Amino acid sequence: MPSTSRRITTLVSLALGAQACGGAEESKDVVLPQKESAQAVAIDPCTLLTNEEIEAAAGWKVVKTEPSQYGDTRVCNAYGYGPGGVPQTVAVTIAARMPAVASSAAMAEWRSAQGSPVGVGDMKITVTPVEGLGVPAIQSQVEGTPIVGVEAAAKGMLLIVSSMNSETSRQLMPKALARLQ
Repeated sequence: MPSTSRRITTLVSLALGAQACGGAEESKDVVLPQKESAQAVAIDPCTLLTNEEIEAAAGWKVVKTEPSQYGDTRVCNAYGYGPGGVPQTVAVTIAARMPAVASSAAMAEWRSAQGSPVGVGDMKITVTPVEGLGVPAIQSQVEGTPIVGVEAAAKGMLLIVSSMNSETSRQLMPKALARLQ
């Protein structure tokens, strides 16, 4: 399987997850947690979505899942091929120590203040609040990439579901979030 989409998805997921661990500007709506969340490291992100759920939302068959861990950030990539044999990826990322945010708007403000993710260069992030998930959430996209992530702040952690389009990420986030909580 060509690795370009895999690298882009993993890079974006890790960069966004790593930002949860620090660098937030102080704000009345953002409160940094007092201690590290070991719970995030104990959660296997590959258990938050089934292959069948990914296939139903994305419209392609999962051929491989691959977990990885980078410090207290864990990622599960599900790989497959879309129409015309185009490589596709859905990534589920869990990062510890997410700052507490009071609303989706506050989370969008926090994410926007982070600037470009580490390792992504000067690219900008487009951030939009997402309502209706029961927790603060945003949709984010690093400009110039096809990857769209839905990020949710829950239980002191950042949960990100990233895919090649916003509809897939938005459909999968409630399922992953339900298993996290």
